[in-house]
Amino acid sequence: MTFTHEPFRAIEPEWSAEVLPLVVFPRSLPALASASTRGGRGWSQALRRCAERYLPRVGSILFRGFDVQGAVALERFGELFGASLAPLPAGAILSQNQPGRLWLGCCGESTLRTSLRVADKRELYRCVSPELRMRFTQRGLRYARVLGEAHRRWQDVFETTSRTAVEAWCSAHDLAFAWQPGDTLRLERPGAVIRQHPRTGTPLWADATPLWQLAQGVHEGQTGLADVARAPAAFELRYADGSAVEADVVEEILAAFTECATDLDIESGDVLLVDDLVISLWLPAAQERTVCLATDTPGSARLPS
Repeated sequence: MTFTHEPFRAIEPEWSAEVLPLVVFPRSLPALASASTRGGRGWSQALRRCAERYLPRVGSILFRGFDVQGAVALERFGELFGASLAPLPAGAILSQNQPGRLWLGCCGESTLRTSLRVADKRELYRCVSPELRMRFTQRGLRYARVLGEAHRRWQDVFETTSRTAVEAWCSAHDLAFAWQPGDTLRLERPGAVIRQHPRTGTPLWADATPLWQLAQGVHEGQTGLADVARAPAAFELRYADGSAVEADVVEEILAAFTECATDLDIESGDVLLVDDLVISLWLPAAQERTVCLATDTPGSARLPS
């Protein structure tokens, strides 16, 4: 699809638009620089119209060719949409359980590429069996992740050495935390949350991203793909009463994500805008330092540097 009267062109994928991003290209360069010129207002209005029209349906928009490099440029880009962005620590996607918009920028050399996966939460809800949906509703889930020297250090995940800053961030995001021996941090919160899409009424998993992450971590531990020789385990996925989630349930969760997920490569200078209510974002740990992650969700906490 091409916008004939806008300063950019947008191309919807030929495959499922509910899964893959709408791709938006500028018609002229430099696009980002125009934000501070006389034409900046027109750019802002055009991009806002694009996001308001398409984001609730397709769930994600990939802006390519705008050359948004670094956290400062990402904040400026967000201002074109009237968004005040707050940086998120790279590993903090686990806490995302409220509708909002995530902004992900790929920063680095011009040849840099990074891979991630996206999945439509509405499609995921449909792919999971009715029996499993009922089980989660009746029994509830409990998500937990342990950060420490035996696994991933909390200093690396939260990109700070301040325990006070981490505690403030966790409290602001309703994430239970406990400091354990060996400079280890345990994060925990309840799930799974079922909501309805505000426009279509379609049911979906509101907290699909942490469910995806935790199921993958538990699976890797069960199959010996992760270092499970040291305690405690890095990932825990349990029912609300503390009992372990069965291995076949973990496999069904991952199978549903595999069926719904799409692999996406983003280039240096790209910005991926994600409606967190609609799309689940899988960012592999190895890629976390090549991206700038921010949110414009009201009340989002900002970790001090």
